[in-house]
Amino acid sequence: MSTSSFVAGCSGAVIKLAFDQAPALPDPVGFAGMGAGVTNEVLLATGGANFPERKPWEGGAKVYNKAVYAFEKGDWRVIGELSGKIAYAACAGSREGLVLAGGTDDKENFRTAFRVSIAGGRLVREELPALPTPVAFSAHAVWQGRLVVIGGTDSPSATSALDSVHWLDLADPGRGWGRLPSLPGRGRMLSVAGVLGGKLYVFGGCALEPDAAGKPVRSYRKEAFVLDGEQGEWKPVRELPEPLVATVGPAPAVGDALLLLGGDTGFFYNNGRSPAEHPGQPRTIYAYRPAEDAYAAAGELPLGIVTAPAVQWQGKVWLVCGETGPGKRTNTVTVIERK
Repeated sequence: MSTSSFVAGCSGAVIKLAFDQAPALPDPVGFAGMGAGVTNEVLLATGGANFPERKPWEGGAKVYNKAVYAFEKGDWRVIGELSGKIAYAACAGSREGLVLAGGTDDKENFRTAFRVSIAGGRLVREELPALPTPVAFSAHAVWQGRLVVIGGTDSPSATSALDSVHWLDLADPGRGWGRLPSLPGRGRMLSVAGVLGGKLYVFGGCALEPDAAGKPVRSYRKEAFVLDGEQGEWKPVRELPEPLVATVGPAPAVGDALLLLGGDTGFFYNNGRSPAEHPGQPRTIYAYRPAEDAYAAAGELPLGIVTAPAVQWQGKVWLVCGETGPGKRTNTVTVIERK
């Protein structure tokens, strides 16, 4: 077990974080872009993708996971399979099941939304109202009892990112999707969202634009915004200390801060370095304190990961698998606890 600490806002209290490992997901490679959440005190995780044989620059094929894993009584088990491939979807746990919305299989991005649950020891899937538009690589968080889906892309070949913000009432999903004010400025994908003090925040991500050949080029972003009230507008908050893309999400609230756990800064992407040279994803943790509109260094993750779900459960934060570098995955489940 390792620890880190940071000062919590105006109170001056020191918050200590302890990092431990839960049993690994029972897949030898692990996945990026899984969906995860808690339903009836069971942690469910599903979807995601990996490269089990060779890295993508070596001609390796991306393989999508359809197994649904359940963690209870201290271990994982497979409880069934999804009917199709999906990764990089928005997700949220609820009493009725794990909701997944959008996502991709690299051929198309999805409008689909559905809920999986366990009944009589078996996996049950329930279709929910479809998103207004296909969405993958969005930020997401649960705000006011609703799954909020922020930005993303509408196709695997998109050369611009979405600025749309949609929500689904987890207690009454049959009402369909509502819409919140669009993000200011350029649309973005792979941002991270979080909720603290009843307000919805979004940080970082990347914008897209076409190059001369019509291929998407990423612009790594530092901007951050807050939405205060359903009828309000997004307002800028202090920029990130550095660009952060695909940060573990949603950003968990600890004390009076939101934790930004890792994230790709774009250094290798922007400097034209070979993926094979990548040293691994950054381990940096930032604590954003709205009361001061400031960021503080809050230690390091035991393992740098991106595109991983963060689930708050049993007073802890559970990070399920993730990407450790280009084409590289982990099956590790990291547990963060406030001490």
